[in-house]
Amino acid sequence: MKKSGFTSLRRGGEHIDLIWFSEIQWDFLSTRKQRLLARFPEEWRILFIEPFTLGRKQHWLPAKRGRVTVVTVPFLKTIPLGKPQLFDNPLIRWFVTLVGRTLAAFWFRLLGFSSADRIIGLSNIYWGDAAAVMPCRLRFYDANDDHLAFTPGQPWLHDSMRRFVEKADLIFYVSDPLLDKLMPRLVSSQYQTVWRIPRHCEEHRDAAIHANPAKSTKDGSPRTDRSGLAMTNIRHFLLDTLPEQRCVELGNGVEFDHFATPRRETPSQLAGLPRPILGYAGAMDWLDADLVASVAKAWPEFSVVLVGPAYASDWAERHADLLCLPNVHWVGKIDYDELPAWVQQFDLALMPLERSDLKRASNPNKLYEYAAACVPILAIDYCDAVRKASDVVHVVSTSEEFVRLVPDALADCRKGERHAFARAHSWDALAAAMVRELRDAMQWRRS
Repeated sequence: MKKSGFTSLRRGGEHIDLIWFSEIQWDFLSTRKQRLLARFPEEWRILFIEPFTLGRKQHWLPAKRGRVTVVTVPFLKTIPLGKPQLFDNPLIRWFVTLVGRTLAAFWFRLLGFSSADRIIGLSNIYWGDAAAVMPCRLRFYDANDDHLAFTPGQPWLHDSMRRFVEKADLIFYVSDPLLDKLMPRLVSSQYQTVWRIPRHCEEHRDAAIHANPAKSTKDGSPRTDRSGLAMTNIRHFLLDTLPEQRCVELGNGVEFDHFATPRRETPSQLAGLPRPILGYAGAMDWLDADLVASVAKAWPEFSVVLVGPAYASDWAERHADLLCLPNVHWVGKIDYDELPAWVQQFDLALMPLERSDLKRASNPNKLYEYAAACVPILAIDYCDAVRKASDVVHVVSTSEEFVRLVPDALADCRKGERHAFARAHSWDALAAAMVRELRDAMQWRRS
């Protein structure tokens, strides 16, 4: 009998192959995927399939990023923005899918990833249909965001995501609200085997599987929603069913030493600014620009510094009123290696994010990066992760409170608590947990 790559790894020191279909280009923005994959053990061979993005550098030929091989494969996208979509046409969608799958198969064979004894990971739902039928030992979906919320929500794209989710052996998710969003797709699966836990993993169920407790009737039986689906309490799911699918909470984190190690040099753009500096580091697109403007106007003697790129090409034009304020300074994208030097110069780190369904399901890296840099943090209550960090973060419910509490947040001296909080969310620990889950799932699939 042919041995699997997993068996060979245990007995002969051979490799495990992983293909990850990503929605983000490797070199564009440092995200969860880069942080996790860079920490996988040496015996893992990883192929990172990134999307084509107009105006950015593409990797038409494979490029090495540590132990990860990166290659660009054009595929379905949101073109143009809004509706109708180019790929709503079935014929065009079929042709582009065929070209993309053919090109991907070429790289799989050339780079040695064509064996069915491989793992398929997905965070780019446009690849859902194609990845769902690729031969593999194991499939997983990384629910790091509400991916459908970034699209016009075409029915064919919903179906593409659903087909992959149904066939996934593992689902990693970053927040309970995000798992709640996935629940209708999971429980509608033809397999009806959601959140089922193998007996040998029973001792890990409470640590690894999280969901909101289901509502039940007085006699303990599960209630049903309007569609008639049973809202079963997942923590008490019967363990005598087949472990078809496993959902594991795996939040975001921080490279603790990268952000905690003091940087001696102050970025030149910050050197001459009036103190205190109220700073934000992250994508501009999710900012509550009106709230940032209110802060800048309420505290004109303070400097408000915005660090990070804008995905939307017209973001600066749409927010010209904010950027024209004399104490607001937008410096654009900063290399990840240089980012700690900027964050450490903040007298107060701001999290004035928009309050929307999309952001409510998020788990922001910046929360842990700010804490590792040991700067005080002021956040609007926009997601569960922020709310859970209230022991080390000033969390407020309204815009008025956010503006008013700036001086109180500046005086926050809980440095030790912030460092401890950040250490508990290191990428090292998260990557080890993901590898452990993938290994266990591979073992279970073989048995």
